[in-house]
Amino acid sequence: MALTLSKNTDCSLMLVNSDLLTTAFTSPDPYVKITVTVFANCCDCDGYTFEITRDAPAEFPTSEENVYNWTGTQLEINPKIVNENNTKWVDGVYKVIVTLSDNAEDVVSESNCFFLDCETSCKVAKHIKDLLKTETDTEVHLLHFGLVNGGNCNCNCEELCYLYRKLFNILNNTESCLCCK
Repeated sequence: MALTLSKNTDCSLMLVNSDLLTTAFTSPDPYVKITVTVFANCCDCDGYTFEITRDAPAEFPTSEENVYNWTGTQLEINPKIVNENNTKWVDGVYKVIVTLSDNAEDVVSESNCFFLDCETSCKVAKHIKDLLKTETDTEVHLLHFGLVNGGNCNCNCEELCYLYRKLFNILNNTESCLCCK
């Protein structure tokens, strides 16, 4: 299984599943550090990183800042990684990179992207009554469809970000940049 990303029902956690993470958290192998980086909307300057250090074969520690939790099957990432006051993730395209290291040497890394949708679906639904009447309403639904169905493919982060930026600007009647706020 490749690294897959999802969210819980109320968007208070991003969920990361991966055989690589399972191995890192449960194996007595000498992996001493896991680095997790989360990028929002393909913005390189909006990367948030946390590290987990382990003295094998001891279990991984829990996060002192309540940023992550290992449940035994998946890594839960709290939106506090972005801002300590956040209680929910903000809609957008997220890329997560997980790197396992031993003795400061990167051993293996994997990543994936997905569209985290908590509020966008409802904004798109407002356009359904005019779905075939205007080009914009049709475009909104096609963009959303592409975002919802294009995630976790490990091959199209830039395309997902492009779709989200375009959809965000239509729904918010703006031409704003989503990067480096």
